[in-house]
Amino acid sequence: MGEVVSTEARAMHNVGLAALTYIGVPSLTSSEIQGGVAAKRRQERILSQKNNQTLHEFLIFLGGKVTKQDLEDTYQPPFKSCVEEGDVSSVMCSYSRVNGIPTCADPNLLRGVIRGQWRLDGFEHELWRFSSNDHQMLALEAAKQGIVLLENRGDLPLSETVVKKLAVIGPNANATKAMISNYAGLPCKYTSPLQGLQKYVPRGVVYEPGCKDVKCVDQTLIAAAVKAATEADVTVLVVGLDQTVEEEGLDRVNLTLPGYQEKLVKDVNNAAKKTVVLVIMAAGPIDISFAKNLSKIRAVLWVGYPGEAGGEAIAQVIFGDHNP
Repeated sequence: MGEVVSTEARAMHNVGLAALTYIGVPSLTSSEIQGGVAAKRRQERILSQKNNQTLHEFLIFLGGKVTKQDLEDTYQPPFKSCVEEGDVSSVMCSYSRVNGIPTCADPNLLRGVIRGQWRLDGFEHELWRFSSNDHQMLALEAAKQGIVLLENRGDLPLSETVVKKLAVIGPNANATKAMISNYAGLPCKYTSPLQGLQKYVPRGVVYEPGCKDVKCVDQTLIAAAVKAATEADVTVLVVGLDQTVEEEGLDRVNLTLPGYQEKLVKDVNNAAKKTVVLVIMAAGPIDISFAKNLSKIRAVLWVGYPGEAGGEAIAQVIFGDHNP
């Protein structure tokens, strides 16, 4: 099977010839278009941009190691010709790293080579997104600091050694984009509540959304969620809102959970063996006064829209690695 896949893939495409246009073979495309680009710029009110400097080769966020000679003789010439002979107006750095340094953060490449040696008379275009390990850890810390423990009747933190089967239920239980809300950048990765909790109970997590989405306009998925709760030692129920029901220009008409979410909470509470942890993911206020009379709900967390690392932060609070 592997041989067939490789043969068919090679017959269809060669990544080195990926589109004989602006992303194809660098030495070919640079020589073919540089003159036309310069001429066109003089005739029309347009700006040309060169992508992606350098050692990109479709390796998003990875990059590679290369000798200085190889860099100058093999990888740089096509880009150099675009600047010096093609007279491009801007240069976009690549998504990758060159010898461990992100190209968008390499002053030797940006200032020393492109502006200094090649004399770029224009601007550098940075990546659509940027991240680092330090920034990802900061996102996690911010999420943890933003979580509010509204109630704990003594059941939190959970113990990894005691919880053998964990039910993770709710329309926001596997949320990703909902966690960053709007006006946000593009995270390099998300950790949903489900993924965060799976790190603590790697082989014992059962996931049921309970609703198709946060609007929860029908109750057809509630039965499966109830069944999961009856079979689990502990249930984590993640409900709330997202940008489909609250955003700029979209006001809510009440403070209750949308659709059948309240029914989902009540039915799961009635079916659960014992502990239910209720997690509210939302920006605006939600009336959950009904939950006061639900005996199985032993803890309530409000997490807001916790960002890309929200799921990991929620899990750390529930299992005691962070005290909210």
